[in-house]
This record gives sequence, C-alpha cells and structure tokens, in this order.
Amino acid sequence: LGIDLMENFRSPYFSASLREFWSRWHISLSTWFRDYVYIPLGGNRVGKFRHMVNLLLTFMISGLWHGASWTFVVWGLMHGFGQVAENALTSRKQQEAHGLGWCLRVLGTFVFVMLAWVFFRAQNLSDAVYVFSSVLNGISQHIYYLRIGFNNLRIERVAFISVSVLIFILFIYDGYSAYVKRDAMERISCGRITVRWLMYLGLGLIVLFLSPKGVATEFVYFQF
Repeated sequence: LGIDLMENFRSPYFSASLREFWSRWHISLSTWFRDYVYIPLGGNRVGKFRHMVNLLLTFMISGLWHGASWTFVVWGLMHGFGQVAENALTSRKQQEAHGLGWCLRVLGTFVFVMLAWVFFRAQNLSDAVYVFSSVLNGISQHIYYLRIGFNNLRIERVAFISVSVLIFILFIYDGYSAYVKRDAMERISCGRITVRWLMYLGLGLIVLFLSPKGVATEFVYFQF
C-alpha cells in the first residue's frame, strides 16, 4: 500500500541473549533509549564499571517510563543486572553458539524474560512475591498440577487445541526466522507470485476468522 512501517518486533522470544532480546523487542522504544539515554551516558565506550552503571540506569529509566511503580523499577533493574551478568560471564564464542548450545541459550533467555514479566504485570511487589512463592505448589503431582492449571485458564478443550495448533505454527515461523536470521515472510515475498498470494490470502483469512467478535481488547501499551 506504499506505507513504510518500522519493524517493531522480530521474533524476540527466540533471542539467545538479553542483549539480542532488546534488539528484537519493541525496537522503536529500545532504540530510542539506546540513542537518547544509553549512548549519551557513554554507552560501552567507557570503563567496565561505568558501562555497568550505564546499563542499569538505562533499564531503570525504561522501567519508570512504563509507570511510577516499584514493580516497573524491579523489572527494569532485572534486565539491567541480567545484561551485566551476561557480559561478565559469556564469551563472544558462546554468544555465537549454534545447534544445541543455541537452543539452551534461547531457553535460558526465555525463562529469565518470563520471570521478569511477573513484576511487569503485577499490581504491586506483594502480588509478584505471591506468584513466585505459589507457582510451584503441587508440581510434584504432575497430572493434578497440569489439570488445575488448565482449569484456571477456563478454556474449552476445542478452543485449547485450536490455540495450541496456531501457537505451534507461530513457533515454527519464529524459530525459523530467528535461526536463519531472516524473516520467513521476507523469504516468501521473493517466491513465485502464486505461492506468495496464496500465503497472503491464507494469513488474511486466519485474521478474519480467528479475531474475537464483539470483544473490546485494549492494546496493552495504551496504559503507559
């Protein structure tokens, strides 16, 4: 349509490090903080200690940008300390790992980001602490633990299966894009016109048929 939009999310949950995550997640915001906070503070062109301080300050300010709450401060500092630890403990060779090493790094980054999201979405620090202290309750009884979890989601079996299939498709799409470092849609757009337009039509139909009908959904960033 002749409209050029900035790519804002690029398979972020397949990042093999926190640094890579922030080059893929909410790119318009993260590049703004890089250009107007991190770099003016000196970026990584300073000593090691000052570099650590610059990272922590940048992420703390990023947290406060989302709201004047301790939950956002903790979320920002978690990512700041995470990157500081990553820089200190990970060599460049490890950062460029492939195969099983890459999978393990992606999994570790994903788990860390998920834990940090608890503070981001919690109403206060007490709620976040409650989640962390309760999340593993009953996990020794595996079947019961999973059954209670699914019941709490309040999703019908057919809907759950449908969502699982779609998540699996997204998983393959994002995983491929991240591993080959090229967006799958970009590759499709270079293919034959018939294949290309069949894919576009299929994706358009998925959006039409699976969008919630008559449900007002608020974009999460409207609150910030």
